[in-house]
Amino acid sequence: MTSLRTTKGPMVVREARDFQGRRLGLYARPYDGTLQDAVRVAEAISKQMFAELDPEVSNGESLIFVTDVSGTPRWEVSPNFQMVEEMAGGGR
Repeated sequence: MTSLRTTKGPMVVREARDFQGRRLGLYARPYDGTLQDAVRVAEAISKQMFAELDPEVSNGESLIFVTDVSGTPRWEVSPNFQMVEEMAGGGR
């Protein structure tokens, strides 16, 4: 897992949670700034998350968000990677 405190630039972040919504960990990787690459990276960190935390981790409870260059959360990726939506107010 990667700490956001040690990263800079646009990132894809997956907040791993269990079925009761308890936080299990945080995964983060940089992407090239395009939403297409953000989805690709989201799939890769999700595979890592499941490899490390299955069967405790919940796909539906584990938020995927994408930051802009400044590190501000801007987009949310659906758990099935089919939708990318702008986050209201720049984040949750």
